[in-house]
Amino acid sequence: MTDQKLPWLRVMIEGGVIVASILLAFGIDTWWDERQLEREVVQELQSVGRELRQNQELLAFQLDIMRRMVQGGDEVLALLDANLAPEYVPMPDTLGFLVTTTVTFDASLGALDALIASGRLAAVADPELRLRLSGLRALVEDATELQSLSRSLYFEQMLPLMADETALDHAAILRVQDAFWGGERRLGRQLEFAGTVMFPNTPRLRFLIRERRGLDRVTISEMIQLQSELDALLGMIEAVE
Repeated sequence: MTDQKLPWLRVMIEGGVIVASILLAFGIDTWWDERQLEREVVQELQSVGRELRQNQELLAFQLDIMRRMVQGGDEVLALLDANLAPEYVPMPDTLGFLVTTTVTFDASLGALDALIASGRLAAVADPELRLRLSGLRALVEDATELQSLSRSLYFEQMLPLMADETALDHAAILRVQDAFWGGERRLGRQLEFAGTVMFPNTPRLRFLIRERRGLDRVTISEMIQLQSELDALLGMIEAVE
């Protein structure tokens, strides 16, 4: 047999081309996967942004009515404190509504929860945005904790106390309540005054009104902080989009 020398240079070149082709293919796949992940993250962030805008609107409405609740509590207490002798004090039915109504900020965080559950939150490039998104639910819970206490105080202590007060025109207050909550929930919506109600004037009731007013004031402070955080998060998400 005749000895034949292998064309080593050719073999090396062809081998190099094959290896380079494989590496290039892997690189293209990796690049494509990264681009696909980026697109998915942006889409999920857009969903979170839409959700946060809805929460912004709801929060603004809640802050508006809660400020009026606190102001209404101040006015009711001023009337009751100025007339300690009478068992009942006349006041506008709208004030009766403000001092007895309750609100609940039920934030929608489904899109954020989905982003976290999918594991794609870790793929968000901005580390500050990642951190603030991961802590948003805790901020919402902090903002609504005292609101829940205020509701419990009303339903468990104030309402049973007032239920025994036959001179209080509960139906008149309910009419204001139904007219307000049954209408459009927009910022600055006015209450519909219909007449006066005789509001019970007892030391226990005045104490509970003060307690609720204090809880609501702190809740408003927490919600203002939450509002600022939502504004900041939306700005960061829009920058990513």
